[in-house]
Amino acid sequence: MSNEKKDLEKQQDTKPAKESKQDAPKDAKPEQAKKPKNRKKLKYGALATGITAVFIAAVVLVNVVVSVVMDRYPLKVDLTSSKLYEISQDSIDYVKNLSKDVKILVLAEESYFTTNNYMKIVPETLDKYRQNSNGHISVEFYNMVNHPEITSEYKQYYSGEFQEGDVIVACGDRVKVLDFGDIIQTEQTPDYTTYTYKTSYTFVGEQSLTSAIMSVTDANPKKVAFVQTAGTNSIYADTNKYSVAALHDLLDKNGYDITDVDLLNDNILPADYDLVVLPAPYNDLTEAMVTKLSDFLYNEGGLNKDMFYIADVKQGNTPNLDAFLAEWGVSVGDAIVYEGNSSQAQYVSTALGTLTAPNVVMAESDYGAQLSNTSRPIVAPLARPIRLLFESNTDRQTLALLQTSETAFLYPLNTKQDTASDSTDVPAASQEAASTTATSFDIENAEKGVQNLMTITTKSNAVNEDVNSSQLMVMSSCSMLDYYVAQSASYNNAEYVVSAINVMVGKENGIVIANKALEQTNITITEGQLSGLRTLVIVVIPLIVVVIGLVVFVRRRNR
Repeated sequence: MSNEKKDLEKQQDTKPAKESKQDAPKDAKPEQAKKPKNRKKLKYGALATGITAVFIAAVVLVNVVVSVVMDRYPLKVDLTSSKLYEISQDSIDYVKNLSKDVKILVLAEESYFTTNNYMKIVPETLDKYRQNSNGHISVEFYNMVNHPEITSEYKQYYSGEFQEGDVIVACGDRVKVLDFGDIIQTEQTPDYTTYTYKTSYTFVGEQSLTSAIMSVTDANPKKVAFVQTAGTNSIYADTNKYSVAALHDLLDKNGYDITDVDLLNDNILPADYDLVVLPAPYNDLTEAMVTKLSDFLYNEGGLNKDMFYIADVKQGNTPNLDAFLAEWGVSVGDAIVYEGNSSQAQYVSTALGTLTAPNVVMAESDYGAQLSNTSRPIVAPLARPIRLLFESNTDRQTLALLQTSETAFLYPLNTKQDTASDSTDVPAASQEAASTTATSFDIENAEKGVQNLMTITTKSNAVNEDVNSSQLMVMSSCSMLDYYVAQSASYNNAEYVVSAINVMVGKENGIVIANKALEQTNITITEGQLSGLRTLVIVVIPLIVVVIGLVVFVRRRNR
């Protein structure tokens, strides 16, 4: 019995061990079997981390590359009709060829401009100059209060007072300062329907900036004595003040160093100036004034000085001035030039009203060599005929620059004294000239033929085998540079005058850039287009996102 009991106990002792193996879960695995799975997880985790790191690095690299490319070749698209946020090819070509470094410092924070719809064009335009300059132009914005050292640095080169928003253009010790009016012009015109004034804004910043860059990078700018007065009185008629201002502005914006002078009281020394501008004297010059001009051009025999003279229908009797011109082989007639062939003329809007003006052609192409578009017409409203008294004499040669067609005719003026009187009338349309002889004109018997409207005379001498020359250029009408004509991109008047003067004085670069009206344009869409946009934004795009998400989810699920 005892032996059987012992056998039974032995069976009970060994049985649980067997049962424990049977009761263990079927999917239980030995500890060492779990190690391959952990290695697999570690392997995939490291791979995912590596891919993520590579992806992040790629994103950063792409952002850096895109930023550099965008900085050099911006992908912004200007949708404005006048290409408001672009600069002209002339400006691009000029800054691309810069060999000197130019700093543009704006005395205001960038937000000063970007928060205003009319002002945001300023930083956009400045950035275009920087992008196209091959690294030669830098643009920086400064708060005047926080950075007084900026104004202190450039104060020695500028006699005026710096104001918030001024733009300093500097190259070494040559500095040009542009104020708000040089960037954006404001004009108020009366609205008689509402008895209020309408304010319009015009962007002139590109012309001003390009001019400033040209000026500060020119080591030897041409210096101009611009005659404004004679004995403190304006030298030209009040009706011509806008035309004279337009010429002054053109020269200034094309890099000329201009000084306004009084012909009676100021010295005009050859050592101080390269060019004298005499715009349409209302009254005759004194003999002393004529001598002053002659001495300037003669330059003690050294010559190499130039003069630009403008005639006009408002001038009175000018015997002293006429005698001076005659020495240079030029005589300005007492008539107005009209075009007998309507296809060779057009109506032109001017400060004096709408005038008919003959189209003129270049008799010498060299003086229009800097024109960017020769297809645009040059018009000559209220022009007087210029007669060349000789082709050449002992030391002078004359040359016609602008001429009319053969069908042009002359409409005689009254005596010059009557023409200069305050009662001078400017009839409309076909009789725009100053007062004329009302009953004596017969168009059938009028003098007809090609008329000279712009000429140049060259006086030369030889010194030690070097030929020196002074030149007198004559233009027959102030209205050829009327404010509206000069600003219009439809005519070549302003660009031609700049080109001709540049050629005369030996200045290579000249750029005339059209101004841009700052008008906000609303983008309008139809109801159908609006419905399509709603469907795209509310339905199509979210649906695409959902489909992409489902595809990604299913693919991951099945891995």
